[in-house]
Formats: sequence, C-alpha cells, structure tokens
Amino acid sequence: MNLTEENLKKIRFEILSQFSSDCWIAGGAITDFFLGRKIRDIDVFFPSEKLTVKGKNKLINLGGKVTYEYPSGFCMKYKGNSYDLCSIGATAQETIDNFDYTVCSIAVDKNQKFVHHPDYFKHLQEKEIHYIGNHPNKFYVNKAKRLLRYMDKGFNIDQENLEKWLSMLITDHKKPKRKY
Repeated sequence: MNLTEENLKKIRFEILSQFSSDCWIAGGAITDFFLGRKIRDIDVFFPSEKLTVKGKNKLINLGGKVTYEYPSGFCMKYKGNSYDLCSIGATAQETIDNFDYTVCSIAVDKNQKFVHHPDYFKHLQEKEIHYIGNHPNKFYVNKAKRLLRYMDKGFNIDQENLEKWLSMLITDHKKPKRKY
C-alpha cells in the first residue's frame, strides 16, 4: 500500500523525520484519514520507553509542549498539532498486535511501509468493531470512552464482541482490598 505525498501530509507523516530512532504512526489517525474524518491527534510509537522520552525531549527542543503525561507516554502540542508519543511494541507490527480493535490496527513507519491486521480493511469498510483484546491500557473509563468514540464514528459492535470486551474489563479489574 502506498499513499501519495499529499495524503501522507494529512496524517502528519513528516513528524517522523524529526526523530533519529525508528518510529511509526499507528491507529486512529490513519483510520480517520481513510474515513475522510478530521484527524484529532497522531499517535507516534517508538520501539522503547527510553526512545519515547528522547522523542519527547526532541519535540520540546523544537518548541513542543507536553500537555499530559500518562504511564505509557506523553501527549504533546507541536506546531498546532496534537501528538501522543508512546511505546507498546518494539516494531510497528508488535504495536498493532497490541491494539484492542482491528479497525485501529494499522501503522506506517518512516520508510512508508504499512502493516495492518489482516481484517483491517474489511472491518473498516463494514464499520465493524472487532475486539482483539490486546491493548495494555488498564484505565477502564478510557477504554469505555474509546469504544464510544468509535461508535460515534458510525462503527457497530456485535453482541459477541461486546461480551468479549465486557468480560475482559471484568477479568482485568481487580477489586481493591478492604482495610479492616
């Protein structure tokens, strides 16, 4: 798969050239591009947490600002755009293998090489949410907001995938221990 230079600009591909390490854009920005939707933010992934910090420092040196820090990365503003810098896999393929839904499991690296889930384009075209259960985020409210955001974009989730998603939330959630 190849995108034209004009289309690469729409997903802010040029940001990758700011970093000396391997990195890639993955997830929602690419999906929003294919849907013809406004891109809210761009997720830039690095092979390690150490390289994510180096990426954050690079953008700060170029005039970027950290707007939020979360356990796996940083939200930043740079040249009027919003970027999330993080690491959840050593390669673009490992990153998308760690995503939660097929419809966001796509990435493009600095060499314009695309990787995606085998059902990505089918589920994108059919606007179906298929839960693959891998995303490491343990912030359950964020997971619910994320599911609703995809539903607001016109995606549907069938009962089987919804039950799988809810079962994962219940299983992952550990009850706090009571103090007596």
